[in-house]
Amino acid sequence: MSTGLPPAMQDASRWLLWRELPGGKKPRKVRFYANGRPRTATDTPEDRAQLVTLPDALRVLQTGGYTGLGFALGPDGSCPDGAGGHWQGVDLDNLPERPDLQSIVLPGYTETSPSGRGRHAIGYGRAFTTLGSNTTP
Repeated sequence: MSTGLPPAMQDASRWLLWRELPGGKKPRKVRFYANGRPRTATDTPEDRAQLVTLPDALRVLQTGGYTGLGFALGPDGSCPDGAGGHWQGVDLDNLPERPDLQSIVLPGYTETSPSGRGRHAIGYGRAFTTLGSNTTP
């Protein structure tokens, strides 16, 4: 499979699935493990034990019932020492309304968001404090 994903992401057991479910103003993106259980906690030993390889997640996705694949961010010891030990990401939403963000160059693996209106970037490095959701227009 030629996904454009970096080999480290392809090889990491950090994959899950998501399903779009009806919600308030817009559908909710609900994450599920490949075993069908919803993901409720993150970065716990139980959570990490339920994440799967990319081929396993793709097999489940092909059976139907899910909208797409997800990649779990957080601490991970499977990449080379000195690389920082954490998968991390940036999620920029509503880019057509944000010309000030058009020139940002995102590091790491990048993709267009499922809505087609944003960009995601995933990289590997040292842990940092997350900024959380930015609801600024």
